Amino acid sequence: EKNLFEILHHRRISYNSHWLFLNSIYTLSFFSSTLFILSSLFFSISVYDFTNLSRTMIQKNKHYLSIISFFCLIFFLGILTKLKDLGTDIPGVIVSIYIIILITNKIFEKSNDKINNIFLITLLFCQFAIIIKISNALVFLFLILLFFKIRYRELNYYLFFLICIIPMLWLFQNYVISGCLVWPITITCFSNTDLAINEIYIIESFAKGDQSASMKLNNLNWIIIWFENHSTKMLETYFIYLVILLFPFLYIYFNKKDNKALIINFLKNIYFENNYKFLLLLIFICNLIWFFFAPAYRFGIFYNLFIIIFLSLPLWLYMIKNNFQFILKYSRIILIIVFIYFIFENIIRLDWYMERYDIWPPINQGELLERKEI
Repeated sequence: EKNLFEILHHRRISYNSHWLFLNSIYTLSFFSSTLFILSSLFFSISVYDFTNLSRTMIQKNKHYLSIISFFCLIFFLGILTKLKDLGTDIPGVIVSIYIIILITNKIFEKSNDKINNIFLITLLFCQFAIIIKISNALVFLFLILLFFKIRYRELNYYLFFLICIIPMLWLFQNYVISGCLVWPITITCFSNTDLAINEIYIIESFAKGDQSASMKLNNLNWIIIWFENHSTKMLETYFIYLVILLFPFLYIYFNKKDNKALIINFLKNIYFENNYKFLLLLIFICNLIWFFFAPAYRFGIFYNLFIIIFLSLPLWLYMIKNNFQFILKYSRIILIIVFIYFIFENIIRLDWYMERYDIWPPINQGELLERKEI
């Protein structure tokens, strides 16, 4: 209801996620359910893509892509069933996953697509990811994998500069609303600097486990508090997922029929391959930055997920090469179980809402209804 210059600075409004902007555009005023459609559509498309990629890439012997897609599919159907649909965390994760898929297809699967085109598309996706949520900014590090392979004489510089101009509109919006190019990154602020410093402190202290925002952050004492407040959440999220990924390899490794020396030698060849090492190093750096600056689960979903995926990747490559029928059967069983779990959780979720609200969706004239006491 206001134009850009009428919007006043507020610590939440100033984050200015364009995902929320897109949600507001694709909403029909006379049908409040459409508030949920864009996020659901994006989630559904990604699930379809992961399913299709995991199936078709295994047939084309592109095992890196098939394994990554399968791992993402299991994570989306088995882990992300309870997260809020209207937030900005998961859309940013989805865009970041597509960035890794593009890079993996070019570097590990030797795609015939021109490196310049892949670089420009990846750059566009990186910009979209950060415009959705600034915690996705670290995905720009992955452009390094493509940057040194660019053929600069063949690069379409007009398209390159056009892509670079796109986020300028977002930066201008941020400046008008908050006085910062990227709120609350202090170094980008022309005004409201003290408010930005305080906001960064609140985010960091909350992420490190202090909900009262009163701890000192200039030492490492917060790590104990973080483990006390976040370790349970991290275990609940990733423990079963890790078991699913590691169980078939452990089963094969401890099978007396398999030669352990051959298994270890195969894994060394993968782990010490240059492109793999460099990508894993970048993912590890992202996780370190996440842990020491904003180690809340929702800020690190993409980084945590992909360090697990890429550490597990060589194990599954070995199983596909040497125990294909076993791993194929195991994958189908896991996928069926996870899909049933996904359906079950969403049925329960609908019942949960129906018990607490008089109508569904719980929105009347654009306002969220109050929850009933049970």
